[in-house]
Amino acid sequence: MAGTQPPVTIRLHMCGTTNDGRLWHASRPKDNSGPVPAWGPWSPWEEVKAMGADDAGPFVNVACAVIWRDINSQNTEEFHVCALTVDGRLLHTSRVSPNDWQPFEDLKTRIQGNWGTFQVEKVSSGSFLDDVCVIVLTTQGQHRILRTAHDLDGNWGSFEDVTDTNRAGFPGSFTNSACANVSPEGLIKELHVCGVTQDGKLWHTMRTSANPLAWQLFEDVTAAGGGNPGSFSCINIAVNFVPPGGGGGDITCEQIRRNIANDRLQIHMMQQSSPNDPRIAARKQDIARLQNKGRQHRCPPQDWS
Repeated sequence: MAGTQPPVTIRLHMCGTTNDGRLWHASRPKDNSGPVPAWGPWSPWEEVKAMGADDAGPFVNVACAVIWRDINSQNTEEFHVCALTVDGRLLHTSRVSPNDWQPFEDLKTRIQGNWGTFQVEKVSSGSFLDDVCVIVLTTQGQHRILRTAHDLDGNWGSFEDVTDTNRAGFPGSFTNSACANVSPEGLIKELHVCGVTQDGKLWHTMRTSANPLAWQLFEDVTAAGGGNPGSFSCINIAVNFVPPGGGGGDITCEQIRRNIANDRLQIHMMQQSSPNDPRIAARKQDIARLQNKGRQHRCPPQDWS
């Protein structure tokens, strides 16, 4: 049985941009104290203004996600926002307390790598910010899907071109995309990506952390699903997974399991590109730390072994 901690407040978060380029956030809590769980009232709209960045916008697109952290031995909600500006910057901020937004960080500048000049046009994220997917316009005039990942230490991985011929392939320029994460068994993690191309077709691919690490080729879901829905213009994706014998587990144990799976995935990717990468040892140390935390929290062995 997992260690006892004070109950956490589950919140539903919503982010949006208005026609004047401002970025907004609202949330509503879920009350689990009564015999029937019920959603509470919506909070007042809060304008997302990170410290020292009043002129960060105008904003045109946004994605948001929640990460649960162990702060002072309590499960604490950390809310993250990735927002796209009209000039193509990809800005990230987060907060724990209301109105306590951290300074904006331009992810395109930080993790651009060898991509050169490109324009970010759309952004989406998995539910736990494990992965962030963006559509970019390259200097070659193509709209491609890139992804990056965020870990609990605040580090961002390099941009990965999902549409590379050695990954999911390039069925055409994309106009919309979405991504979602799921851990279907043990410490295996899957990333699902879908997108709409300029011809209105809907495509899906996935990558699993199981060995060997590989992307599936994009599949034309428009054709595979049958029927004739017409041309798609917008898309979203969600993955529902309930572990055998339960309707959800301890939040700390779940986060430990996801972080170990992410560390192992990062190690596998580093070993493929550079077996002597010094960051591999750091990831292994992090796995050992997380495993010890799982034992202390009395998580089920499959969550940390």
